[in-house]
Amino acid sequence: MAATSVVKENIKIALSSIRGQMLRTVITVLIIAFGIMAMVGILTSVDAIKNSINDNFASMGANTFTIRNRSGNINIGAKRQKQKRFDTVTYD
Repeated sequence: MAATSVVKENIKIALSSIRGQMLRTVITVLIIAFGIMAMVGILTSVDAIKNSINDNFASMGANTFTIRNRSGNINIGAKRQKQKRFDTVTYD
């Protein structure tokens, strides 16, 4: 019984503190809401940009692109083979 009265007392103190600092509480809630809204907006815009780029590449007839560097060796299985040279990708 003593533990529940302590919890009730702590809740009463917390609520009275919130009521006493109403402006600070409202500003804090607004800042948190704005931060969540900004995060959702950024994630949504990144997904939209990603989908737009994928659609543009798909409309050009390519479903996948592989980008590789031009120097060094690659390992295929246990053998070490020279990397293939590819032509530079241009718009045409």
